[in-house]
Amino acid sequence: VTVDSHAPAMPTMPLPAANSVINTALPTITGNAEANSTVTVYEGTTPICTTKANASGHWACMSSIPLGSGTHTLSAITRDAAGNSSLPTFRTFVVDLVPPPVPIMTSPATDSVTGDNTPTLRGTGEPKDLITVTLAGQVMVTFVGVDRRCHVKHLHALADGVYTPTLTNQDMAGNLAG
Repeated sequence: VTVDSHAPAMPTMPLPAANSVINTALPTITGNAEANSTVTVYEGTTPICTTKANASGHWACMSSIPLGSGTHTLSAITRDAAGNSSLPTFRTFVVDLVPPPVPIMTSPATDSVTGDNTPTLRGTGEPKDLITVTLAGQVMVTFVGVDRRCHVKHLHALADGVYTPTLTNQDMAGNLAG
């Protein structure tokens, strides 16, 4: 007979990363715990996944309940073979399931004519989003500032002609628009 009246150590929960922004409603949560223990992850008092740590203590489970857009705080508790439970470990992160708005090019204006064969393209978007502009085969990237503005300069001289840039927008969570 083995007597074990000691609670296991708190599990670790490195993923999702603290204060991160993710774009999935069913995140995979990972960590380490006492070898062969059972780990249950909760949102509030609702269990969202339960798994068993392997012999090295590694564990991973995917949320069985979709998490909506917004801030979420999860807790993980380890339970050993004797039924002793650890104190919880907490993790807060943001789920962002909403694509960003399509970026808007403000300059040069659509159908405008310019004598500048290395034009600076200006536009607007959501702060901190990554804008990718493709013009005449050149891919340029820029971040949107807190003032909602962005710009990129075409580095290679364009031959005379008509050019139509394509713009895409990627937010901090990885959602795409454009």
